[in-house]
Amino acid sequence: MLAAICSRRPRKDVPLDRLRGRVLFETAYACGTRAAEACGLYVEDLDLRTDDQHVRIHGKGGTVRTVLLDDRGYVALLRLFRASINGSGGPLSYDAALLSDPAARYTDLGYGYYQARTDKDRKIRNHIRQIEALGFTVALTKAT
Repeated sequence: MLAAICSRRPRKDVPLDRLRGRVLFETAYACGTRAAEACGLYVEDLDLRTDDQHVRIHGKGGTVRTVLLDDRGYVALLRLFRASINGSGGPLSYDAALLSDPAARYTDLGYGYYQARTDKDRKIRNHIRQIEALGFTVALTKAT
């Protein structure tokens, strides 16, 4: 799967979107992060000082953990990525990059989130409550 994103050795001629995808994939693999944690990473969370390379990962419940980086190839990839974005900060993930709030982080909405919100009966109940809140009485009968 990694070969589909990029070859193992980081190259300088790789487009930024492929490089960003590889950084996210390698971060999830090398640091053992959940998808939500990897997508919530910011460039500022990557500390690549010599002899102190680490990533700050923001986990569930607001916890922050630090993962030390010992893979030189991964650190080289992160340095190449930071050089290719000219040192600018911001979110690593596409979803977080599209949000208007720069402090926003990716949140996993959980199992069945969208199914529960597109449920037909739920929508009907919601509309009935809104109409009743306006002072009307609602009686539903099946159409024949």
